[in-house]
Amino acid sequence: MFYWLNGLNDRDMAMPGLAYAMLSTLPAVYGLYTSFTPSIVYFIMGSSRHLCIGTFAVTSLMVGKVVQKQMVLASYSNVTAGLSNSTSAENDINLRLQYAVTVSFFVGILQITLAMLRFDIITSYLSDPLISGYTTGAACHVFSSQLKHMLGMEISADQTQGLFSLFKLYYYVSAHIKLIKLPVLLLGTICVIILLLTKFVSDKFKLKIPIPAELILVILGTSLSYAFKFETKFQIPILKNVPKGLQKIADLRYCQELYAYGVVNIVGSFFSCFYASGSLSRSAIQYSLGSTQLANLISSLVVLLAMVVLASYFQPLPNAILAAIVWVALKGIFKQVYDVKLLWKVSKVDAFIWISSFVAVVCFDVDIGLAIAIGINITLSVIRASRPSYALLQNFKETEIYIASSGKTFDNIPGVKIFQYRAPLFYANVEHFQNSLYKSTIHPNFCTVVSHDSTNWIESNCDNEYFKDYPDENPKKLLIPENSSDEFVSLLPTKEKLLKRSVHTIIIDCSQISYIDSMGLNILLTISRDFKQVGVDFFICNCQGNVLETLENGGYINENGLASIFVTVHDAVQTAIAKEHVNLACKPTDILLVEEPRV
Repeated sequence: MFYWLNGLNDRDMAMPGLAYAMLSTLPAVYGLYTSFTPSIVYFIMGSSRHLCIGTFAVTSLMVGKVVQKQMVLASYSNVTAGLSNSTSAENDINLRLQYAVTVSFFVGILQITLAMLRFDIITSYLSDPLISGYTTGAACHVFSSQLKHMLGMEISADQTQGLFSLFKLYYYVSAHIKLIKLPVLLLGTICVIILLLTKFVSDKFKLKIPIPAELILVILGTSLSYAFKFETKFQIPILKNVPKGLQKIADLRYCQELYAYGVVNIVGSFFSCFYASGSLSRSAIQYSLGSTQLANLISSLVVLLAMVVLASYFQPLPNAILAAIVWVALKGIFKQVYDVKLLWKVSKVDAFIWISSFVAVVCFDVDIGLAIAIGINITLSVIRASRPSYALLQNFKETEIYIASSGKTFDNIPGVKIFQYRAPLFYANVEHFQNSLYKSTIHPNFCTVVSHDSTNWIESNCDNEYFKDYPDENPKKLLIPENSSDEFVSLLPTKEKLLKRSVHTIIIDCSQISYIDSMGLNILLTISRDFKQVGVDFFICNCQGNVLETLENGGYINENGLASIFVTVHDAVQTAIAKEHVNLACKPTDILLVEEPRV
């Protein structure tokens, strides 16, 4: 009984399918076909327990765009030349159907091909902000496409096609506002109010099975339209032709989620179905009820009953009622606008992706807008990967923990800089890695090794702020190159510069580097050689298995030795401190690293 209730509820939610067929520029009955056949096929092939497949506003609109473009091209040929008006109208519907089912067939072929090639990975480039912004923008097109049915206006597709089609549409409506039929507008407005009120009641009282407002409106609207002759007395457009039964069936042999979608649309194309996909609203209901694909099968049987027995009774149904159902069904999608506020707090980049996707779809139509949105998303992903964050780590006092923080509870280890890079090291960010490392520590190209024999002593006033904190027994003396100019002496570094000059070890924490490519390996070799020339040790630690394998195969370990690779940061730090103590004991003042001023 539970599955029957859920199946009935799904078909109640499928009532907009009659209008979604009109989004595809097809007669309303094809919305019933698309709600029937794909559900049965997905029941057999699908893997999701909660997905309810059938008509969906956005995909129906995209099919309609393709069909309309092809019809415009066909209008320049002599396809309908010499035919009578009735024959031309019938031929027009047949031609639209051919284009729609052809789209469905080839999209199904493409989906199965992608499934066989394991191309489901491409969905990882469709981020949630992109999808949310895109569907919200597409909802604006769906909303606007029903405007002619809500206002009772005849709007030619030629006047609202191309770039900025929405702006053209609303300009046309405002310029021809006298053509609005008030009875149609009144009927549509009343239906919208009724639907919103029933949804408010269902949400407020948390009804497990919502009030079937759409079904009630269809039955009531059809009855009143038939009884009071809406079409003849009030000039309210109705569906008119809704044939009973199914179209002629063609034989097809068909052989998990992407496979299912492909088979669904290939099979559906032989049953006069346009492109079918998962519906957000019906899937949400099915998910909330915890149902399975058995509900899809039952809902298909309900649609079959409607097509065979009840189809002819839908003929007096006003188009305005279907338009109202579509408008209210878009309410949940339009609520996604509130996502921008949260995204702005969490990630301004994600908020930008949402806004750019929405604007692109609204301004450039659903197909071009989708391409622009994906392009922006991929571009930003590459930029973010090539410019990741980094930090210098400090030791948490009396522990072996090293994190990017500062304060009294953290120690800055003298002479040791621990650099953490938070991304894979690959061709797109090797330059950023090198610049970030040099900026955070020292730049070997601006350093010289100075021996004791080539220096003299420069006396300095003890009160000079440059030397009062210098970590030496005699703060009056500083070792510098003998041939240094007076200008260089006047530019002696402050305390921070002196700390940088005393660096003897650079440690790279690779804990967040998931892989290294050939260019990443080369930059590590270059950096290690540069630091070696100025007497600075270069250590690597916390490497993952594949990173170690790359270092070994690429010759890094062979050149620098295993002694430069450590398991943990603490191991590397302890080795650096011990090694410096040994160097100082052997040659206390022989070598000094001096950082020259950068131009």
